[in-house]
Amino acid sequence: MSHARSERPHERVFYECYQSDDAFKFHEAQVHTIRFLQERGQHLAEPPDVWPLATLSGVINGELRAK
Repeated sequence: MSHARSERPHERVFYECYQSDDAFKFHEAQVHTIRFLQERGQHLAEPPDVWPLATLSGVINGELRAK
């Protein structure tokens, strides 16, 4: 998912959610993801600011998850 901030029209907030650490690792190991991560810098004005987040609570596949 991607969002823009009205006060910073060229900035984007992009986030992905995974069911587990294993699902994230699987995604990161895919050829297309590796290529994207290697090549994204040429399309950016500055290096991305990456924030790993932890789920505090929510619903995943209809199941309530809370930490």
